[in-house]
Amino acid sequence: MATAPKATFLRTPLKILPRKSSWADTAESLDIPLITNAGPGNDRSNASTYPPPRRLHRWSTRKITALLSEALTVSIAASIFVYAVQVRRYDLIPIESNTAKILQRIAKTIPSFYSILFAKILGSFLKSLVFWKLERGGRVGFFDHLLSSTTLGQALSINSRQISLLGLGITLAWTLSPLGSQASLLIVGTAPLYTNNSMLIQYLNMSTPLGPASGLDSPVIAQQAMSEQFYNALPVNTIFAAAIMTPGDIGTMGIDAWNNVKIPFIEHLSGEQPDVSGWHDISKAANVTYSSLIGIPMSAIPQNKNTSFGLETSYWTLSCPELRNETQATDPKSYRQAVISNISMTNPSLFSNSDRTLYADIHNLPPNLTSRDIAYEAWNGFTFANCTISTSYVEVNIACLDGIHCTVMRMRKSQQPNLPPPQWTPLDSNNGTGFLSFAEGFVAAIPTDISMSDEYNPYQGYLLNPSAAFSKATGGHVADLGNRLFETRFAQLLNSYLIAWMAPGMIQKGLRNNDITDSDDWSHVVLFQNATAVVVSSVQEVMRCQSVWFVILLASSAVLVVLGLCDIGLEVMRRMPMLELTVSALIKDNPYVDDGVGVNSTAEADERSRALRNVVVRYGDVEPRAEYGYIAIGGMNNEVARVEEMGSQQWKGRLYR
Repeated sequence: MATAPKATFLRTPLKILPRKSSWADTAESLDIPLITNAGPGNDRSNASTYPPPRRLHRWSTRKITALLSEALTVSIAASIFVYAVQVRRYDLIPIESNTAKILQRIAKTIPSFYSILFAKILGSFLKSLVFWKLERGGRVGFFDHLLSSTTLGQALSINSRQISLLGLGITLAWTLSPLGSQASLLIVGTAPLYTNNSMLIQYLNMSTPLGPASGLDSPVIAQQAMSEQFYNALPVNTIFAAAIMTPGDIGTMGIDAWNNVKIPFIEHLSGEQPDVSGWHDISKAANVTYSSLIGIPMSAIPQNKNTSFGLETSYWTLSCPELRNETQATDPKSYRQAVISNISMTNPSLFSNSDRTLYADIHNLPPNLTSRDIAYEAWNGFTFANCTISTSYVEVNIACLDGIHCTVMRMRKSQQPNLPPPQWTPLDSNNGTGFLSFAEGFVAAIPTDISMSDEYNPYQGYLLNPSAAFSKATGGHVADLGNRLFETRFAQLLNSYLIAWMAPGMIQKGLRNNDITDSDDWSHVVLFQNATAVVVSSVQEVMRCQSVWFVILLASSAVLVVLGLCDIGLEVMRRMPMLELTVSALIKDNPYVDDGVGVNSTAEADERSRALRNVVVRYGDVEPRAEYGYIAIGGMNNEVARVEEMGSQQWKGRLYR
């Protein structure tokens, strides 16, 4: 086997002259150690051993494939731009909608590949720009700067050392990568959306003159079992008894057991001063006592929505300066015979003055009208009280959460003109028999033993202990409560029965009365209603387009689309073969490397890399035997031109050209 000719080295100082027209001329012009006759692969003067010449084509299969890949990448970037526009378009849609769910899923997906997509497009654009410009000529510094900025880390490193407008622009472009990735995730947010609408609701008017309530005018209603009056009174008495049996924690809450809103005693508020308009903030009041055990019935409140409204209502208050224990029952005929004549005889007993029959017409009341007298007597314990009853007119603001939990937020004395005087009550109605109809129903609502029993009835039980009105263990004397506490609790009983007596069918529906004049309620209820405007605030969780992140994502994706299109344009205009930043590109036309295969100068980067994959090279001293060394990339396949590994003893003190 013939041995290859040994390489000949030129020992003159390095001097690179202008490139000549042929490889042979170039070899003669290089005053450097040059491998000659190193192998057939590098012998460019011998056409039989070097790859045959070929044309330089603008289009090739590799280039078309690369352009299709770039087009796919740009389309992905364009889809992100469209995604940002769609998020803005569907701003404020319900979070539970299918569109919102799809956009949320996309928002969680994009950050996983956005930085990779950005790096591919920007890096490819910088490289395409370099080779497009290189074909037309340019400064080496410009090319090196661009090629050294094809990754974020490289860009930050080189631009920190070489401050320039070019470097600033590249760094700014790279910062859009992490910002765009975050923006794609954070552009979709959630927020509650509040919308306000108005509607009318009906509610029970507590100061309307009373009429006979379907037969509730018999003094022995509760005892007439199987009678029409008994069945008419049954829902009233049942609701009234249930209210008295309400557990203590519910009794102190702002709603009753059926979710009807209870009205506080404005006279009993403490710990909070009214504002300049007279409003009391109930949430700041230290002591809230409610005027009734049953709330004001009203028509349906929208469910799953917040509502707020104001209404004008009223309740009864008592003043009982005379409260005492008796040793025996009082004969009503011997007590203020001239005044007390309307009598409801059971246990307890209620008496009232007869001259109120003159005041049934609220439009013709005397200017010196006084409050109605009501006398209370319980045979068990022989408690006697003489009171006056008045009407308190108030204005309240009510707020309802989700159409379920309603409460009075603030209240004040009514500012309405032409109201009846406080001394007048609905007990003065029905041609003066309003008290008798009401009182007979009240004292008979909870059946008790009318004999002179020592047991306490539920009325006395509530006055003594509201949390255990039906307990037989209740003891003590009602008169020992003191005037104020007796007045409060007795007024609560009277107000509770008044509401139950007016419209029992509405109470049990709570806030779900479609119409308080429904046919299943008593026919007289139509006379006992007011209307008020309600502001319905619906709260809905919606998708929100975060404006700042929207702008960032829109700008970032737009930059990607523009750079991607420019990259495609530069690739189309490029004629020269593309070189990658690889070792196979660095050793192109390197006289120190005998590739042994011969690669055509028109080869693309991937073709060159594949052809030279088995060539062994080393970066080191390519003149290890010369007086002065020379650092370059050289081959390791030739015995003479072999690049030796630079050991510590070899390079120590050695000089290099």
